[in-house]
Amino acid sequence: MRTDSANRTRTQTTRTAPQRAKTPIVPRPVPHLVVRPFQWLEPKAQPGEHLPTDVDRDLAYLQFICCDDDARIARALVDLSFRLASRSDGTVLRSGKQGVLNRRRRAARLWVNAILAGDISSQTLAHLAQTWVPQLAGTGPDRGAAAVRMGAAAVEFLRGAFSGCIFEAPHASLIRHARALHALETVLQAHLAAIHAAARPPVGSEAR
Repeated sequence: MRTDSANRTRTQTTRTAPQRAKTPIVPRPVPHLVVRPFQWLEPKAQPGEHLPTDVDRDLAYLQFICCDDDARIARALVDLSFRLASRSDGTVLRSGKQGVLNRRRRAARLWVNAILAGDISSQTLAHLAQTWVPQLAGTGPDRGAAAVRMGAAAVEFLRGAFSGCIFEAPHASLIRHARALHALETVLQAHLAAIHAAARPPVGSEAR
């Protein structure tokens, strides 16, 4: 009897007790994503064969930071040249001839050294556009379009590789690092301009 009375009392209390209001679930606002276009380097030739004084000064800090990574970046550039020549199924084409590999290694190393030296002389730009890039692309100087595609991809690759070296370690101030990056991009823009210029047909050749 007591048990039945207690159960009835508990049931009545539960029914008459005020229920808590449910808190409405408000969905979190989705942040607005802004897709920023990637700023590719544009070819920009320098008026002379030497860099401006301020760029040349900042280039010295680039050399100080990346002097121990030049060989590694050159090897990675050679690997990139083979990946760009790979098939659509992902199979990487590698030449079995040691001479082809050695020429690509030499071209990559000379290009990396020219970047670190800030070399934009006419002789170096001619070697870059007519010899080094075609060797990395696996083409002759008569196939300018393929060399330009390889050269443009290699410029962005080198830009990223050197940028990784510049900003590898944290620092209290990154002003000198930003100036070194500007010097790097100035050199690469001059090299890219030479690659594009070599692929253009000579003036008047189309009329013949």
